[in-house]
Amino acid sequence: MTGYKDGNYPEFKRVSDVLSKQGWTVLNPAENFGGRSDLPYDWYIREDLKLMAFAEAIVFLDGWDLSKGCLLELHAAWVLGMSIYKWNNYDELDTFVFFDPEHRLIRALIDRVFYKPVDEVLANMKEYEDEDSD
Repeated sequence: MTGYKDGNYPEFKRVSDVLSKQGWTVLNPAENFGGRSDLPYDWYIREDLKLMAFAEAIVFLDGWDLSKGCLLELHAAWVLGMSIYKWNNYDELDTFVFFDPEHRLIRALIDRVFYKPVDEVLANMKEYEDEDSD
C-alpha cells in the first residue's frame, strides 16, 4: 500500500498467514514480482487486477480508504460480485457493507464512477433492482 513503510508488506504477510491457517487460499498481492517494491506503480495494479479475476473474495486492511489502489480494487470487487471483507484488529474478518450510501467513500466512488449526483444514481439503481424482482 502506497504511503506505508515497506508498502505494508509485513502486515499483508501476517494477515495472509492467519487466513491461510483458517483454511483460506490466499492470493497475496505483496508476493507479486517476488515481493519486489521497486517497479512502476501501474505494474502492481495490473497484476493485482489479474489476481482478482480468479478470486471469490477480497480483504481490505486498515488504511484501505487512503489508497487509490484499494478504491480501484473495491470498485472491481463490487463489479465482479466478490465477497468483500475488512480485516479488523482482532485477527478476524468483518463483512464489509459495501453499498452503504451514507459512507463518505462510497458516495465519492459513485460520484467519480458515474459522474452524476449520488442520489440520482442510487434512485436509478433502486429502480433497476425493482424491475429485476418483477
